[in-house]
Amino acid sequence: MIIADIVGFGNDAVFTSFASVAPQGMTLPDNFLNLSNSEQQNYLGINPYSTSYSAQGNKFVSSNGTGATYLWCTDYAYGRAIEKGLFQNNSGIGAQIRGHAGFWDDDTSQYNRAVRQNSIVVWDRWKGGAGSVGHVAFVEKVYADGSFLISESNWGSARMSFNVRHIKPGTNAFDSAKFIYL
Repeated sequence: MIIADIVGFGNDAVFTSFASVAPQGMTLPDNFLNLSNSEQQNYLGINPYSTSYSAQGNKFVSSNGTGATYLWCTDYAYGRAIEKGLFQNNSGIGAQIRGHAGFWDDDTSQYNRAVRQNSIVVWDRWKGGAGSVGHVAFVEKVYADGSFLISESNWGSARMSFNVRHIKPGTNAFDSAKFIYL
């Protein structure tokens, strides 16, 4: 069982702390969401300085001219999938994904409504809090209640920076989410 402090933002509530072991054996500290970005990245095994997030290894970073900790959501989600070994840059599903975030599910011609760990979550434009081009993130963990933990970039007030959110059933973000299985 996961016990947590919750903070609500409109219809979307997020965890501010965890009080037990996360699914699939990953232990998160009680104050996980209050840790610095680099500490969160360490717990999740994210290396923003790897080639997965550079122009050499990520077609989105290459075309957007970003990199490292300064990433659009597309740069980050695509790079996270590469970093986890779920696809290669420009091959398989990686070759199908292109353009604005809200169209990634259309690009692959395959999406699902059921959340799965190690998938990319897509929000169409103006859905789930996304703006005019949609939003994508990476699903790090799925909990027994169906909620899920995502890592992302370029969300909220911290423009172009790393972020972690917990998406709960019954929220706008949960109800409008689509998943690309990798």
